[in-house]
Amino acid sequence: MSQQIRAYRSASELPFSRWIKGRSGKLLTRLLPGYASRIREAPYSQALNGVGKLIRNGLFFKAIEDQDHALITRFLADYWSSPISDEFYTGFSHRYETLFLAYHAGIVGETRKAMEESGNDYGQLIELGSGDGKIL
Repeated sequence: MSQQIRAYRSASELPFSRWIKGRSGKLLTRLLPGYASRIREAPYSQALNGVGKLIRNGLFFKAIEDQDHALITRFLADYWSSPISDEFYTGFSHRYETLFLAYHAGIVGETRKAMEESGNDYGQLIELGSGDGKIL
């Protein structure tokens, strides 16, 4: 069975547990608007307690509901620039082999072949994209 990375187009597509956290967090944002405002500015790069994490979920849930792409982008940028993103790489270190190579090994071979045939001396090569650079 292949694994897929999902992008949620609407809140109704979220898994039930994420939906519950989102709805609970939305309620808490109404009850604690000042705290919610501080979390909105730095959702991942600050330490949060359980209530704060629920509020973060509520803010993200509302951004999905409203299709607020600017806020979603800010949340994701804060996530990937925060230390918490290290947990993603640690928890999914197998993904290169199971999610990429299993289906796209030909890309690695074709890239290597094209580089060798070009005759250029690649003293430095930069991969732009998400991930840990294992493809290179």
